[in-house]
Amino acid sequence: MKFQMNKTKLIARVLVLVLLVTSAFNFVGCGIGYKYYRVREKYSLHTMQGAFRVRSKVDTFDINDLTLELAIGIHKVSLFGKMDEFPKRQYSYGSEDKTFALYICEGDFERKFPSTVVLDIKNVGNHLFIKEITQDEAFSKEYGYNIFKCNHKENITIPSEYLIDDVGDFVIKLVVYSIDDVGGYTFYYYSLTFNIVLEYEKIDDNTIRITNFYERW
Repeated sequence: MKFQMNKTKLIARVLVLVLLVTSAFNFVGCGIGYKYYRVREKYSLHTMQGAFRVRSKVDTFDINDLTLELAIGIHKVSLFGKMDEFPKRQYSYGSEDKTFALYICEGDFERKFPSTVVLDIKNVGNHLFIKEITQDEAFSKEYGYNIFKCNHKENITIPSEYLIDDVGDFVIKLVVYSIDDVGGYTFYYYSLTFNIVLEYEKIDDNTIRITNFYERW
């Protein structure tokens, strides 16, 4: 009986602690006031394997300095950051080596990508290459994520040539390639493509606003 009471008290204390931590987390979020991209369910291609997010402290920018904070999580880690022993197996389609490439493209190309072998991932039609994340990088702790955060964060600036319309959109896209025995890159599966589609409107010739941001808290 005594053991049961102690167990009940322990559970109650853990629940209180979780509540306090959650409240603190929410309070900090309120103070920061970040704006986030909301995934559009119709085109949601995020998979269980990864997380791909963007946020900003503002929604209005100089057209030549539309800089956003991008968070990339390619494989899951535990709540406390413990790695899966073989994170690559979270991508269950085949055993080939893989690499990841980050691009910007116009909204019309959100769902378009070549299905053939790509010899040069830096030169893909209608896609501006930003960076490659090699397999060793992708499956390191740096690119792990859990339910609270992605370990990797970086700033990305959208070139003004993608912001020419009065009202329009652009895409930040993370693509998974498999690498064949002779070094060719094959666009992997569209279901493993991560898209962030950001809609904008021009306020004047020099100022632009992201219109599909939302407040998290």
